[in-house]
Amino acid sequence: MRGWVLHCCFRARILTSFLDLIRQHGDAAYSLMFAYAASHSLLLALFAGYAAHSGALDFGTLIVVCWFGSFAGDVIRFWIGRRFGTRWLGSFPRLERAVQTAARLADRHYVWMILFHRYPHGIRGVAGFAYGMSRLPWSTFLALNFVAAGLWSCAVVSAGYAFGQVSEKRHERCLFGPGLRDAGRVPRPVLVAQQEARSRSCSDTGSKRGRR
Repeated sequence: MRGWVLHCCFRARILTSFLDLIRQHGDAAYSLMFAYAASHSLLLALFAGYAAHSGALDFGTLIVVCWFGSFAGDVIRFWIGRRFGTRWLGSFPRLERAVQTAARLADRHYVWMILFHRYPHGIRGVAGFAYGMSRLPWSTFLALNFVAAGLWSCAVVSAGYAFGQVSEKRHERCLFGPGLRDAGRVPRPVLVAQQEARSRSCSDTGSKRGRR
């Protein structure tokens, strides 16, 4: 039991150190998230939502950054597809076939494709090029892409935030179950980690109020 608790404490310390690094370099973290959102990176956006739950990132700012990053990424891919077509894909025949297939689908089902192409692995990287090669007008693409990017950002970041809430409760039940709490046998490393987390949270809150 004690070994399991110490293992949980060790993992919590590592995660806390990583989140502290994000807090210290908030602007760089948002810039990184903008770049990764442009590629529709689900894992990093999920982790960013988890970091927002811990207070390392601002939830609202994170959603806006991911929203515009995802929107800008597909606009750039659309422009490349519209400007160069399939000429630049000559050296990648498999990729060229995939993009051409997606372009034909976009001609018939562009609404559903734009709304959902960010989620499945494989298509989210090439769909933007395919839209540019299709007959889809710029105005229609921009409107649908803006809405779809917002939905993707809210859904993925919120999922990461919710995961943070669930994992925190499970971690507390693991470390501070009735047996340990009632018996007064909470290990000292756990108490130290909890106190450090509380002190960081209080200092972050105080600094934010001071800046305001």
